[in-house]
Amino acid sequence: ARIGRKVYVAGGDYTAPDGHFCSVFDLEDETWSVLSQRLDPALPSLTQLLGRTVFRNVAFQPVGAVAGRLVVLVEGLLFVFNPLRPSVGWRPASDASDASDLAIKKVLGTAAQGSCVWRDCLVVSRGRGVRGACAVMAFKFSAGPEDDDWHRGVWVAIGCASRTGRIGCDLGVVHDRLYVSGGVDEATHQFDASVVRWRYTYPHLETLFFRPSTAPSLDEQDAFREVGTLPRAMHAHSSITVPLMPRN
Repeated sequence: ARIGRKVYVAGGDYTAPDGHFCSVFDLEDETWSVLSQRLDPALPSLTQLLGRTVFRNVAFQPVGAVAGRLVVLVEGLLFVFNPLRPSVGWRPASDASDASDLAIKKVLGTAAQGSCVWRDCLVVSRGRGVRGACAVMAFKFSAGPEDDDWHRGVWVAIGCASRTGRIGCDLGVVHDRLYVSGGVDEATHQFDASVVRWRYTYPHLETLFFRPSTAPSLDEQDAFREVGTLPRAMHAHSSITVPLMPRN
């Protein structure tokens, strides 16, 4: 994830108890550094809430640069780092005791979610730890990075990408349209080769944050439509949007 002159590389740690959760590369100085794992000391204990140390052995987690802040979904809880306030450390996107956080965890699972950044939103699909259809949700900050409530935001449902699980699928944006590719239903071990597209555009997504009651349900199948098939079914993959090149 890139914010300004810095690129943040987070996760990928399975076993090291004191491993570095996030490394930072400075594009101008061409140097690496380690981002502190420090949590805001004003917060209550998150270890009890998660049942584990927050940034220990983190892998297959959604990471992105959203509206000038670094976000990472750990055990179904979204944590935020603000480069404008580095001394504060990491903060959850809402109060640690907020019941809505636990509700999101029950929808999105604990790991192996698909994700992408779409303009000023983080879009995440259901991962491991939850059975059922591939629910998709979007997160948007409620304030700017310079505000006191810089860490707070809102989740909305945007529909269901398939009737079955799509663990390890990937999300991507092409010509400002949202796509979901691949994945596997771990209940049946059936791999999915389909590519589906959200039927709406980004302006419609923005309206959902102001009128969440109009958001599609997590079971709504019509929100996504199949538009293609991968040459080979796959999961745990990454998709990269390549600019359209002229033919001549």
